[in-house]
Amino acid sequence: MFKHHQGKFPFISIAGVLFMLLISLASSGQHKNAVARNIMDLAGQWRFQADPADVGIEQNWFKTTLPEVVNLPGSMAENRKGDEVTLNTKWTASIYDSSFFFRPSLAKYRQPGNIKIPFWLTPGKYYVGAAWYQRDVVIPAGWNQQQIKLFLERCHFFAMVWIDDREVGNNNSLVAPHEFNLTKLLQPGKHRITIRVDNRINKMNVGPDSHSVSDHTQGNWNGIVGKMFLQALPVLHFYDIQVYPDIKNKLAKIKFTVINAGEKMLPAAITISAKSFNSKRVHVVPTGGLY
Repeated sequence: MFKHHQGKFPFISIAGVLFMLLISLASSGQHKNAVARNIMDLAGQWRFQADPADVGIEQNWFKTTLPEVVNLPGSMAENRKGDEVTLNTKWTASIYDSSFFFRPSLAKYRQPGNIKIPFWLTPGKYYVGAAWYQRDVVIPAGWNQQQIKLFLERCHFFAMVWIDDREVGNNNSLVAPHEFNLTKLLQPGKHRITIRVDNRINKMNVGPDSHSVSDHTQGNWNGIVGKMFLQALPVLHFYDIQVYPDIKNKLAKIKFTVINAGEKMLPAAITISAKSFNSKRVHVVPTGGLY
């Protein structure tokens, strides 16, 4: 259950003064400090297997132990996984100047082992297709009765997730983190997380030579970069807190979402307080309640 709130809060009219804004949520059966973060960092060594023939789903690779290893966060190219670059490599970008293939001055860059495309940075390895990433985690007993989320800051770019033998879901965003709710699948104990990442552009039609996937710009790589973690949250918790200061009117507009991941309605009280922290003039706003 989700509930969106929006309200105004007393502020201060001095430009440049920042505020420490404290929002607390108290409910029956939950300690007011239960919103403290419980994070399990997933950075490190993962098991790996490329899937150029796209047979992994049919063959249930999520039930197997993948044979290779990579370090995440990272791309396949960083981990030296993928295909050797040749003159026949099928790039995501277009080569608009065909003179590369016949100019004598570029002949040395057309030799096997020394292919250098003059229109973009040429990776050591190149791969477009599905690839599988896998690791084991041990969920602590203290995470029981918590809501558990998987956070992947940036997959490139279509991702599917399995916990043990059960599929969780998929996400195909190029501009936002991939988040998955694992609450019903992760009880305390050992579990296997398997992620299938597919960077074929037919999964998301962004147009020819789009800067989001083109080799002309960042390159069309397969992998997961940025923050990767599991997070345990109380059944009742805040999500996406946003503050919009209005110094002229001495107000701050606060927007946030309260998530109740349980099956029962829980009575709750929300209190807000704030104080300045980067000015000689200390200003403390009295604690207020929304309901």
